[in-house]
Amino acid sequence: MNTQNAISTELYEHYPVYYKPFWATKPFIISAIIIAIIILGYLVLRIMRSMQTKKVLQSWDITLEQLKDLEKNVQAGKITSQEFYMRLTSIIKIYLHARFGYVLYDKTDEELAEFLKKSEITEQARILVEKIFEQVPLLKFSKQTDKPESIVESIGYVRDFVNITTIPESTTKK
Repeated sequence: MNTQNAISTELYEHYPVYYKPFWATKPFIISAIIIAIIILGYLVLRIMRSMQTKKVLQSWDITLEQLKDLEKNVQAGKITSQEFYMRLTSIIKIYLHARFGYVLYDKTDEELAEFLKKSEITEQARILVEKIFEQVPLLKFSKQTDKPESIVESIGYVRDFVNITTIPESTTKK
């Protein structure tokens, strides 16, 4: 028995432990805890931000913004009257698809006007559609330049059409 004790103490005397491993030191442990708290805080912040309610833009809000951009481009002289009416009818078709589900991308302006006359929109909206599309075919494919007041008038008609066909806010909020 004595020989076993002598051997075990001899080993420790010859191979002493000079240092602790770095992961067992206080500075490392404190640093690891601080980093873990920072990461946890970041994750909690991201989760809280993702859970916040985001404002969903309705189709009419997007259309009204597109009309504002189109009007700015016309006033700046960046587009011709032909391009204006092509963009205007494109905006109308996209709005009608988003708002009512009508697939109108492949229809001509005349077909679109006829379709809307037969659709389930109000009489006031039908009158606006007729006003919008009565001047479009003449200017869209001709070399005529349109007067600025008729361009502003056309944008006004589309804006009125969008405002008439929107859903009141009280029914869209839950």
